[in-house]
Amino acid sequence: MRRQEVAFATPAAIKAATHLGGLVRQARLARSWTQQALAERERISLATLKRMEGGAVEVSLGGWLAVFES
Repeated sequence: MRRQEVAFATPAAIKAATHLGGLVRQARLARSWTQQALAERERISLATLKRMEGGAVEVSLGGWLAVFES
């Protein structure tokens, strides 16, 4: 069974992930990209991108860094 990272995250970490997810979504929309297009561009799964935009703390740092490069 996978560990539920959100159960171990501090409120500050959850707030930061939510904020960053919103920024990713804003940047994607400003470029008129679909979630699918961004996910393919950065070689991450669509599910990961959706979790990321939703502020999930369990997304890997590598996933975040890939999207931040766009």
